[in-house]
Amino acid sequence: MELHASKSASRLQRYLPLLVVFLISSVVHEYMLALAFRFFYPVLLLMFGGFGVVFMFIKTRASQFNVCLWLSLILGTGIMMCLYSLEWYARRNCAPLTDGFADYLVPRSWFCESL
Repeated sequence: MELHASKSASRLQRYLPLLVVFLISSVVHEYMLALAFRFFYPVLLLMFGGFGVVFMFIKTRASQFNVCLWLSLILGTGIMMCLYSLEWYARRNCAPLTDGFADYLVPRSWFCESL
């Protein structure tokens, strides 16, 4: 029983720093984009903090991982570009939903009917 407990504690000690690094990285990158674009749109946060963490725990051979890495780089960049562009155009062409700081956080592309 002690061997199993120490093995799970060792696994936690290995994965906890990895999760913290992914979380900090995703928050910092999203913060930089929010400052640059002047709106918060959590696409990068979900891709780094969500899918990035999930893919770190998948055990595959090196060649399979290489193919998955290149596919995610190609598709992820295109998806992010489309979603951030859609939100940018929605911010330029649609009326704000709320006043104040909440408008900075709520994506207009989700609620704008003129796009």
